[in-house]
Amino acid sequence: MKVNSDTVIWLFVAGLVISVMTGAYLQRKPEVKRFGVVGAVVYNDDKPSALIDNTIIYEGNTIHGVEILKIHTDKVEFTKDQKVWTQSVKQKPNSAWPKIRKP
Repeated sequence: MKVNSDTVIWLFVAGLVISVMTGAYLQRKPEVKRFGVVGAVVYNDDKPSALIDNTIIYEGNTIHGVEILKIHTDKVEFTKDQKVWTQSVKQKPNSAWPKIRKP
């Protein structure tokens, strides 16, 4: 069986690319994200609400162990373990929120 030199080069390059991509995939670190992204605030005087991690919440609710103290027109006030903080919509979650580890 006669093998074309272009075929050998192509197979070598393909194997090299696959091995590099596989090695990079295996060495990657797990992605760490946090719960607690404020997606939106719907404010009214009677019952303001906010969207946290795709869940509608109200003042006094608890999500992921974090209590919602107050919902303002543009931010939400939280508490956990006697620590109080505020977050605006789409702001990076505070370190008090639990972490999510994704492979």
